[in-house]
Amino acid sequence: MNEESHPITEHIETELSKKLFHLKTLYDVSRELIGMDSIQAIMHGFLLMSTGNFGVFEGFMQLYDHRAGGGNPSESIGIHDNKRELLEQASGRLLAKDAYQGGGIKEIEDRHKGFIPESIDQVLVFEVSNTCKGVLGLGPKIVGDPFSHADLDLLETLVNNLI
Repeated sequence: MNEESHPITEHIETELSKKLFHLKTLYDVSRELIGMDSIQAIMHGFLLMSTGNFGVFEGFMQLYDHRAGGGNPSESIGIHDNKRELLEQASGRLLAKDAYQGGGIKEIEDRHKGFIPESIDQVLVFEVSNTCKGVLGLGPKIVGDPFSHADLDLLETLVNNLI
């Protein structure tokens, strides 16, 4: 029997491959993070997995607890020291000034408010608790492709799993 490729079959196979990749990624990240006991280790592991899965060189994450008044944990991958300090200050201002309000995860569309440098391609702000918020930023993809809606959905799912 001669099997010909049908556009519908190819489309379904492509979508199933994407969904399988997303499930595998979620499983891998969950499995890696479950044994970690410090916030720094969890943030570092999450960033390593995220930058690898999305094919980016740079990533950062910072938490801001309004009760702490300082010493908020941050982690970065592939970001030079001077840029890291700027990102920590910028994300701290973003979270401290309640520029982000509400629960869940929000993709920051307008980064030109002086908070996050333009070199960071994707920024997600999320709520850990009533007093603790976080920000995750990823640089552009190595291959130059933009983040797709499926990529952002997966990233949001990963962050939801993290918190």
